[in-house]
Amino acid sequence: MTRRMNNRRRMPWRRLIPLICLAFWLVSKGLSVQAATAAAPQIYSGFTIATNAITGTAVDTGSRGVLYDLDRQQQLPLTLASRLMLLLLVSESFDAGQMVTVSSEVAAIDEAYPTEDQLTLMTGQRVTVEYLTLRFLYYDSHSAIVALTELFNRSIDQMIALMEARARSLELAATTFTQKPDSRSTVYEWLPYSPFTSAEDLMRIQLAILNNAQGYAYLSRGDAYLQVDAGGRRIVSLRSPLTEYRVLSEDKISAAYRASDDQYTLEMVFGITADGIETACLLVLPGGEATDGITALFSGIESFYTRSRLVSRGDVVPSLQETAENGVTFGLVYLDNVSYTHPRNDTFLKETISYQGNPPYRLPLQTGVATGQVIFELRNGFRITASVGPDRAILSDNSTYARLLMAMQNNRNLTAILIGTVGLLFLFLLFGTARNVARALYYRRLGPKR
Repeated sequence: MTRRMNNRRRMPWRRLIPLICLAFWLVSKGLSVQAATAAAPQIYSGFTIATNAITGTAVDTGSRGVLYDLDRQQQLPLTLASRLMLLLLVSESFDAGQMVTVSSEVAAIDEAYPTEDQLTLMTGQRVTVEYLTLRFLYYDSHSAIVALTELFNRSIDQMIALMEARARSLELAATTFTQKPDSRSTVYEWLPYSPFTSAEDLMRIQLAILNNAQGYAYLSRGDAYLQVDAGGRRIVSLRSPLTEYRVLSEDKISAAYRASDDQYTLEMVFGITADGIETACLLVLPGGEATDGITALFSGIESFYTRSRLVSRGDVVPSLQETAENGVTFGLVYLDNVSYTHPRNDTFLKETISYQGNPPYRLPLQTGVATGQVIFELRNGFRITASVGPDRAILSDNSTYARLLMAMQNNRNLTAILIGTVGLLFLFLLFGTARNVARALYYRRLGPKR
């Protein structure tokens, strides 16, 4: 009886043994995956700049490869994501020249929070979306933000849903939108509040704005002089922060945005380095003070990275051949120029390349048509594809015409003979036509005179 009771007491522990083993296996598996991920080399390893930024990132906009990482996935209580999202939505939804009527709410906020353009918005005044957007970008105008938000004609809850939907499409992982408590008589009575975001999410929004023609036009606009109806036509001067960045970068930076909240300053720029690297940079700085750190980041990328030609259009792909459906073998050539970004002292390429063809290769095959792709891989796992195609045209052999062309391709002497024969026939035809015309004119002159 005592032995049976002891066995019953041991049974729960025996049942837990498989679960404990499974838990140890999962933990070890997770650690091995983390170790493998940590061991993977990154293209930006070894690239640093002297900055007091809390977080930041830089991206090659052509390949979307990360060129700089300063805790880019760290979630911060930065409240400027909703402003960037508003710029994106306005750029996607409204023309720059669309007219907007100033509401009484906008006029009241403009009186409470004046801007440096020294223009006070009045109820019923009509201004353009372009003016409001530049006023918002250059001076963080509260009245312009509210006026742009009113364009959507939605409640605050509907604006939150709109921004959340756009955030999902951009795959923002650390950014949230909500209604700020006690938001009466502030921009957040109309504009959703974003209590948290990350540098990576802000970069995703920045890239979406840059990929929109209207959004890029706003960020790349320098000092603006716009006509505004203010009791008569008036020229309003808007001073852009882009001017400063252009001077510091020797005109290599072509788009910029700078804004601050109570804790942080956000700086964003886009430019093209001397080597042709299209780069978007972003830094979040503490204390609400802007520095030249963003231009230092851009200059550092220009010094650390270069852009090299990987393959050129028309280059022969070595040691690769394919066979058409009729048994004819053909070589492969690259169809496009392909370049990539890498550190100046390291090609960062794996030695091996792979090839993916798309058989069967049905006739006719034309030059310039992709039949497969060669895949190059960087050491961080990023893949670069280069399309390839046949080095010559291969026509169908089911017609006399096709066989003749095939023979001409394979025999230059036959091609020369045929071209010469056609040329001689054309000359004989031309000679015969000229002789008949001359004869007709001669007999016409000999005809009876009236």
